[in-house]
Amino acid sequence: MPKHPVRLAVIAAVVIAAVVTIGPWPVASLWRGSGIRGQTTVGPTCPASSPGHPCPPPGHVRVWLVLTRHGWPGVFAISRTDAAGRFRVGVPPGDYTVRVEWPGAAFDGSPFPVLRNPVVPVRVRPHSFTTVPLGFDSGIR
Repeated sequence: MPKHPVRLAVIAAVVIAAVVTIGPWPVASLWRGSGIRGQTTVGPTCPASSPGHPCPPPGHVRVWLVLTRHGWPGVFAISRTDAAGRFRVGVPPGDYTVRVEWPGAAFDGSPFPVLRNPVVPVRVRPHSFTTVPLGFDSGIR
């Protein structure tokens, strides 16, 4: 048993709070020249559009993104989209998997919006940001 279990628990709580507040893991935040970026969209926003009655623009969802790097043990980075559904995570070039952690059903109890692809493979090239679109189905038909 550790000598100072309370001290270790406090340190762990501070680290977790910092990661949740700051965003990506420190190892990923060191990379500014390459990474992934994108935005969540929710649609369709109406059953059908017609001349003079276009559908409203797509909505957005706040989600957590968990990145794993191929050949890297465990989670490589964690980030969260902003209020407009945008995200940008600096990571070194390589092959990654982006897993979307969605809080679940909408507040009205509906199972929508539903993420179309909850796990997305991504290849990050040197000196560029790979765009990863994350589309949610609103359930409107």
